[in-house]
Amino acid sequence: MKLSAGFWILALIAVALAIGIYYYYVPKPTSVAVDTVVHTPKPSAPPTDKKELLRRAIAGDSDAQCRLSGRFSSGDRGLPFNPILAFYWASLSAGAHDPCGINNLATLYEDGTGVGQDSQTSLKLYTLAASLGDLNAMANLGRIYYYGGDGVQRDVLTAIDWYKKGADLGDFTSMRQLGEIYGWGEGVPLNINRSSAYLLRANPIHDGEASYDLGWLYFRYYPRADRCEQALRWLTTSADLGDSDGESMLGWMYDSGSCIKAREPQTAAKWYRLAMAYDTAAETNYAMLLWTGELGRSDERQAIQLYRDAALRGDATAMYLLGNAYDHGTAVLPDKNVAWSYFIAAADRGQVAAISVVASAYYRGFRVKQDKVRALGMFLAAESLGATFKASDKAKLEHQLTPAQLADAQKFAFAFASHAQAESDVLYPWLSPPINHDHRID
Repeated sequence: MKLSAGFWILALIAVALAIGIYYYYVPKPTSVAVDTVVHTPKPSAPPTDKKELLRRAIAGDSDAQCRLSGRFSSGDRGLPFNPILAFYWASLSAGAHDPCGINNLATLYEDGTGVGQDSQTSLKLYTLAASLGDLNAMANLGRIYYYGGDGVQRDVLTAIDWYKKGADLGDFTSMRQLGEIYGWGEGVPLNINRSSAYLLRANPIHDGEASYDLGWLYFRYYPRADRCEQALRWLTTSADLGDSDGESMLGWMYDSGSCIKAREPQTAAKWYRLAMAYDTAAETNYAMLLWTGELGRSDERQAIQLYRDAALRGDATAMYLLGNAYDHGTAVLPDKNVAWSYFIAAADRGQVAAISVVASAYYRGFRVKQDKVRALGMFLAAESLGATFKASDKAKLEHQLTPAQLADAQKFAFAFASHAQAESDVLYPWLSPPINHDHRID
């Protein structure tokens, strides 16, 4: 049957109306104006149901658009990771001058997710969002200025200023970061009282990182009478909350008997096993318990497997222990070349026992061409990293070198120790500066 001209006219009108309704009701991305800001009212609580969130976002709710962008950028709460949609919804929210959307858009520019990476645009957007009161943007600015990089000069004081603004408005992450900065004393004078005050405000009962930081602080700095009880309390809280640093350090305390009446290898192993998926030091320490047979019968083969895994993940102590195993043919076929490779790799990462092995090799001309300048330099580097040697041994080596060679050895020691410190996978993470926390999105 042939359709009439009137039917086709009506069909065209229907299509035109559908397109018009779509463009009328569905907002499109716009650029963010940095000169004028209009505050958008927020719902009392963002919806958790993705269908309701999508409905509100399509209807023009800028807060829902921001939350939707966050879920698409992280692949969270039932939505897949989709950088294009993450950028789309963040652009819509930011176009409505919503600080939440502006912060999320800044994160996408910083990471190059769904859009070309642009650190300067990201910094401007973070600053705008923070000036509008977005707590996540304040924490992100604190992180950026604290660590520097990507065209941003490191500025600890500016970082602290942004963290303080967030902390004053009740942001737990900013409080925890301030606690870490003052507790480590990097870029600012060490201030234990200020550190503990911020950490105690940072919700440590429910935040595994904050409770870990408190435990670390008490263990490292407070007098013994107060140290052990509080350190164990907060580290146990951190471990119970699933923080891998807390689990690893608690395992080490039960392993070493520090703040414990007697060593408890079984308890230490329990915490090491929980932490080892995320902490190579815990994996290495657990393997050492297996190797020594403190958990029952010695299991050297499983220990070797764990050492290999930890070494592949960059743990310097595991590399050194593997070097020993191959050097002596323990639980593996002896192979001096493989052993030497592990010793070199461990020394390069600051493992002091490995540095001593390599230094001795250069001194004796064993496995390598004799080089007493390099040998003394590595001994001095190991000493600066915590190793101790007999004064007579060091003096004997020093007497074999000319003043010019001694100066060269000292230069080598400084350069090697600086490199090893930078590359070091520290055995105990609580001796490291604060880690770079993830970007904060809404």
